[in-house]
Amino acid sequence: FEGASVKKFSRNFYRHYHKNRIRCAIINSALFYLIKVFVPAEIRWLARDATADQRRAIFCAYFLNFIFLFYNLTVKLKNRTISGKFNGT
Repeated sequence: FEGASVKKFSRNFYRHYHKNRIRCAIINSALFYLIKVFVPAEIRWLARDATADQRRAIFCAYFLNFIFLFYNLTVKLKNRTISGKFNGT
């Protein structure tokens, strides 16, 4: 999402930032990493450092990524298939 299209550090900025950050983690990380590292780190961050604006935005981001989970996993599989062709596997 282009930074110029939303005011920096606004509700929309945080919503798009966190949605894309979580989507990137789903698509590019191994399941083990997501469960053992990413999720615990997210929980700690929410409990300690997240501001009220970020909490609302991140819950919205998790909801949107849950709705699009099948699509994101399809993209992950497609990327893995494409990279396998280039790596010779």
